[in-house]
Amino acid sequence: MGRPVIRTALDLPIIDLGGFYASPNAEGALAEIGGGGGGGGAAFAENEFVAISNGQTIFTLSVAFLGVGGLAILHVNGVVYAKDTDFTISGTTLTWLNNLFALEIGDCVTCFFQTS
Repeated sequence: MGRPVIRTALDLPIIDLGGFYASPNAEGALAEIGGGGGGGGAAFAENEFVAISNGQTIFTLSVAFLGVGGLAILHVNGVVYAKDTDFTISGTTLTWLNNLFALEIGDCVTCFFQTS
């Protein structure tokens, strides 16, 4: 699956996540997803972090990731990175793998992930 495609309708972003579609809730977080083609909805969470040390690799999520087959999208300073290549996610642990670069103090890390 490639990068998510962002479309706008009535000034609200609609994100195509490969058959699931997301739009922001009142706070702007992508909290609810509807499945295309008769599938049920899935629950998602979004966690934001700021690196507090150079080389930080571990972040603790607010809720557990769905696990195998679950969707997770990670942005570092606004750039999307690939699950299992650039980061891993298991339970409530998000791990940046330092493959491309080490995080620095102040880097913004945002993870959007499936919880059920």
